[in-house]
Amino acid sequence: MKKYCILILLFLCILQSKAIESYSQTTKLSLKVEKTALTEIFKIVEKNSEYLFNYIDNDVNGIKANVHVQDGNIEEILSQSLKNTGLSYSINNRHITIFKAGKQIPQAPVQEKEITVTGTVLDENNLPLIGCSVYLKSNPQKGVTTNEEGQFTISVPGNAILVFTYIGYTDNEVKINNRTVLEVKMIPDTKLLEEVVVVGYGVQKKVNLTGAVATVSNSKLESRATTNLSSALSGLAAGVTVR
Repeated sequence: MKKYCILILLFLCILQSKAIESYSQTTKLSLKVEKTALTEIFKIVEKNSEYLFNYIDNDVNGIKANVHVQDGNIEEILSQSLKNTGLSYSINNRHITIFKAGKQIPQAPVQEKEITVTGTVLDENNLPLIGCSVYLKSNPQKGVTTNEEGQFTISVPGNAILVFTYIGYTDNEVKINNRTVLEVKMIPDTKLLEEVVVVGYGVQKKVNLTGAVATVSNSKLESRATTNLSSALSGLAAGVTVR
């Protein structure tokens, strides 16, 4: 069965190549112009055939040609059109590319195939980081966040670089290298942890602060009709008893 499938595919490929070849050989064109711009000649050919031209404007601008072809093929028209112009051509199916002789034929950009990458983001204690941002370095708008288990899934090119960001941690850039499974460990930002927070009547480093911190603005205090500070603070900070 497999042999028959291969034979059928081979037969279809041969038919397709024959169809492309026959169009170039059997299509007859007639063109007679004098001192006509190349761009106009290309438009005439496109209008009277299924050919499409690709070229860089600066390569053909200002160039004129004489063409006298009666019931000829596309190669005859191109040869006369590009004679003594320093230009050459290539035909791929029904697409004609015009380029400077000796210059590499322009190629359409190849988009790299994307792969699906899954992974887990952990903190310094190997605990999952929830809500960690994960995005493509070359396109920050393409990104996701980790779930409650620190996991994420994203589709990116195989050679992409992913950036991981989380408050209190240094940004982490990871090269994919065509890997589909990642485990990323975030490192605390030591500079950020050295910052101090005012606590009561003193200060404490943020890294050592484990309890909740509440603030009371002076506007709230001023709005209370009392001369006693303890009474003024009462009820303004949840869970705080003032004596």
